[in-house]
Amino acid sequence: MCPSDIAATIMFEREMCLIMLYSRSRCDWMVSKFNGNIMEALRELKLEYLMDTGIVGDKTRARRALEEKNWSLNAAAEALLS
Repeated sequence: MCPSDIAATIMFEREMCLIMLYSRSRCDWMVSKFNGNIMEALRELKLEYLMDTGIVGDKTRARRALEEKNWSLNAAAEALLS
């Protein structure tokens, strides 16, 4: 694994620990689904979280809120709930 891959993996694991979205196996599955693209996997997990928790029922609205809030899960959730 090259240094940039290690750094990306550490960043991914750190963010996942901070926001505690899903289990390690779910995160690993999502990274695999996106062929190792950690950022895309994390974005998808954030979308799923907003929908799974009932904050929003529409994936398009969830994506729009996350994009408007620079993919900050907390900021997007606050915007959707207000």
